Amino acid sequence: MVDLLDVSDLSCGYSKFEHRQCNFDDVPKLHIFGFPEGVELGGSVQILCNLKKGDLPVKFSWTKDGKPISDKEGIETGIFNDRSSFLVIQSVSYLNMGNYTCVVRNDKGSDSHTAQLLIPGMSVIKIGHYPLFVSDK
Repeated sequence: MVDLLDVSDLSCGYSKFEHRQCNFDDVPKLHIFGFPEGVELGGSVQILCNLKKGDLPVKFSWTKDGKPISDKEGIETGIFNDRSSFLVIQSVSYLNMGNYTCVVRNDKGSDSHTAQLLIPGMSVIKIGHYPLFVSDK
């Protein structure tokens, strides 16, 4: 006896050849991304968060160190296209060092990826809620 798989909730359609086409990639999945090495103070940096697979439409959001990014931080985020979101820092400062997370969601689920922005020659020590920037030199 063969057990039948219930596929009633799959996202399926028909192609022009009338063959059954089913999408098993409903939940979004992101490509891995990271900041380039050698980011300099006062320079600019940008990264793209790209959807690897998953059903559209999706919504993107960004956080820094677990908190939503505000416009006051000198960081711009936006939608590049229906599968990509960008983050741009026009003038990098010590305050921009940290962990940046891109989150993508659709009605089936979500995925996220985090990249750390480091500035060569600088370290951050947290004292309570306040960061202390220390030169490695």
